Amino acid sequence: MSFHRLAFVAVAVFFAQRTPDVSGFSATPLAAKRSITQSRSAIYAEPSASEKAAELRKKAEEAKLKAEGLKKVAEQKAEAAMMAVKAANEKSAKIAEEAKKKPTPTPPPPPKENKASTRVVADPADGAIIPINSDNIEFTSGFLGGALALALGASPVFAVVAAAAFNYVSKKEDLGEVAELVQGVSKASLDTVNWFAK
Repeated sequence: MSFHRLAFVAVAVFFAQRTPDVSGFSATPLAAKRSITQSRSAIYAEPSASEKAAELRKKAEEAKLKAEGLKKVAEQKAEAAMMAVKAANEKSAKIAEEAKKKPTPTPPPPPKENKASTRVVADPADGAIIPINSDNIEFTSGFLGGALALALGASPVFAVVAAAAFNYVSKKEDLGEVAELVQGVSKASLDTVNWFAK
């Protein structure tokens, strides 16, 4: 019986070492040999440390070349930008030089304000009794202020204060429309007196 057992074990080992084919029944000795060589090649296919180091060096060199290419492109763009800035500076300098060479016309004097106190209209040579100038307009405004106060029934003291106030307002240019109103009324009254005198 021991022979039977030994034969049985040998057949079982034989069938256990064979790999089944696609149909799943049995494997040919060629397929079994191919699987053994594939497993050995899988063991040998894993790269060694030196092969890995060589591959990493190669990748590092490729990355270095790519970085150098990008650096050159960046330098070219920076150089182009600097050239554009330089051209713009030269253009602005040229425009500034042309502006210096070109004579600038002198601006016309500002128009004088047409206020009643600054206009001199009536001339004694034209037959006017009272010349219209700033002094006469200021005096007339004070006189008219006092006369208006007396006409409205104020006391003589208040009439003098009103005359001084009207004279002060006609002298102040920074009071705006109030000063122009007082000066305009004074000038109109002087024009009326000069018209009646003709």
